[in-house]
Amino acid sequence: MNRKGVINRNSTPFFILAIIHIGMILYLVYRKQGKLKWFVLLANIGFSYVFEYFILNLFNAYKYKPSILKNPALDNILGAILSQAFFIPITATFLTVTKANWLWKFGFSIYFFIIEKLFIKLRVYQLIWWKSHYTLILLPIAFSISDGMQHALEQNEKWAQRLVHYLSLVVISITLLFIPASSKQIRFGFGFYRSWKKHFIIAPLYSFYLSFIVFMTSTDFKPIKKMTALLMMFFSDCLLCRLNILKTSFQSSLTRLFFHIFMIYLSNFLYYIIRRQPQNS
Repeated sequence: MNRKGVINRNSTPFFILAIIHIGMILYLVYRKQGKLKWFVLLANIGFSYVFEYFILNLFNAYKYKPSILKNPALDNILGAILSQAFFIPITATFLTVTKANWLWKFGFSIYFFIIEKLFIKLRVYQLIWWKSHYTLILLPIAFSISDGMQHALEQNEKWAQRLVHYLSLVVISITLLFIPASSKQIRFGFGFYRSWKKHFIIAPLYSFYLSFIVFMTSTDFKPIKKMTALLMMFFSDCLLCRLNILKTSFQSSLTRLFFHIFMIYLSNFLYYIIRRQPQNS
């Protein structure tokens, strides 16, 4: 953690936003019934993660400075997680569940536009090549995609169920793998100098790949399928270590083995509940 403490000048605006969006989550919990909204939320987070991978991890469009973690690279990614896995997806899901009209969606787009300008002024967020009006243009599109995902799930569209299933696995995998990465138990890279930039280019691809393996084997609940998925992930890890792309300790290797097992059973569980999700729930 930051030597100045978790709550400081930079982190305070992020915590204020977190409180606001926790309020939205509580509304979703206590005012609406059914599980469908949580699948929509996971899909929204998944779309945000994919977007952030290209815009932030690969092309460095902007930089977050919440000053919660000591390492600037990790702090930047934590800021992105708060934004793309919390603030924007929760808002999109909130607008979808409440069936907000286009005026509300435009209003929340303005809300995030103002927040972005305020964060820039407070120097907790820095634009590199990104423009604030991109945010204003893209957010209504994101809100509309959220509405479309809910409609498709309500109609039991198979493509939507599969997409939500896969994105849910990606979200959980990327989020959980951030924890051992931040404590230096696992590190991706290549070449002589293994920068955090290289790590956060490879690590999401690793999660996309592992999620795809367990996703493809989730339709069959037979033990042989689970063992096949586990062996594929185990040998993939061995190959990455052999190529010096993945560096890890023996202890974290065992932890990662349990992580793979957890993802296999989670995928089967998600397959079961998503496919049996009743309409209009």
